[in-house]
Amino acid sequence: MGISGIGSNSSNVYQGAYASQKNGAARKAESKSTETKNAVSVQEGYYSYLQKNYDCVKNGSVAISGTYLKECAGNPEKAKELEESLAFFKEGYESGLRSARANARAIGARLVNYSESWSIDNTGNITMMASTTVTSDDSIKGWRELEEEREEKLKAKELEDFLKKIPELERQGYEQLSARNKALGGTVTYYQQTWTVNEDGSIQSTVYSVTETGMTNAERMKKNMEERLEKQAEKKAEGKKVKEQKREEERQAKKMEVDIKKTFPKFDITV
Repeated sequence: MGISGIGSNSSNVYQGAYASQKNGAARKAESKSTETKNAVSVQEGYYSYLQKNYDCVKNGSVAISGTYLKECAGNPEKAKELEESLAFFKEGYESGLRSARANARAIGARLVNYSESWSIDNTGNITMMASTTVTSDDSIKGWRELEEEREEKLKAKELEDFLKKIPELERQGYEQLSARNKALGGTVTYYQQTWTVNEDGSIQSTVYSVTETGMTNAERMKKNMEERLEKQAEKKAEGKKVKEQKREEERQAKKMEVDIKKTFPKFDITV
């Protein structure tokens, strides 16, 4: 009986300890399950809140990582950062839409569809994706027309800039002609310069001028002839002077050679 009693008591003790451990594990599991359910409930509640207050979340334009959503649900600072980003979505979308329309017009097309979506990862980083669909439109200028229009505007600008320079170019032309004619004894009494813009964009200039010299044609021809003869005479005199100088040098060299031979008769010295 003693042994039986001991065995019976041991069995009761073991069974009691096992039951206690089993009940403790069950309570922990139940507690953990309750925490998980509460966390999920808080996360779902926060997501519902975001859907209610931000259309971009409601319509699926913004996808938020579950991990980051859970973090924001339990962290007011993170939640504030997330909601500031979501509040900016509409403004960013409208800015992208305006840019897409402007780009379409620039290439002679019409914007048909524009969509933009965000993806927020588990660290809060945002990846933006935009999709644009354009089509040609008869009411909008095409590539070729736009290019021709740009070229015409560029040529018009270049021509406008050149026209502004014409007074200065004409002044320089008059001064150069006056200086050249003055050297010939004449005075410019009339000067007119005209400009022609050709079809290929090139520019042609024509100068009409009158120069008075105070001499008749015969007098002018005589003066020109005298000036040419004077220059020829000067050139001839210069050549004669060079020849005479060369002969004098040769004469001095021979004289030196004779003087050396007289001084040193035994040496054959040639200068």
